[in-house]
Amino acid sequence: MESKPLADKILPFEEREMSLREFLDSRGVPYEIVKIFDPIGPAADIEDADVIIVSTESYRGALAVNERRREKGLSELKIIVIPLVLAEDGKPISSSRVRSGEIDTEGRPLI
Repeated sequence: MESKPLADKILPFEEREMSLREFLDSRGVPYEIVKIFDPIGPAADIEDADVIIVSTESYRGALAVNERRREKGLSELKIIVIPLVLAEDGKPISSSRVRSGEIDTEGRPLI
């Protein structure tokens, strides 16, 4: 996390996890939250996984996951790519833009 822009403004994992749980619970979505420690995460090792959902920005990471799975003799994951959500200024909403105070979490300009 230290390499991310404005890393000192990133909330602790536990706070982010709680917010995500509240969001998913409010929508009745089944989920499992897994803390990852490297770019590949556990997706390369979970034998019964069959899909990975990524943004257009993280698509290359999904390809790396599938490469690692092939190396381990596991089946490739189906990759579902979701588009980035744009802020009012037409640029993608991103955590770094929110942390910098440029936009809020809904994509409204703050500067």
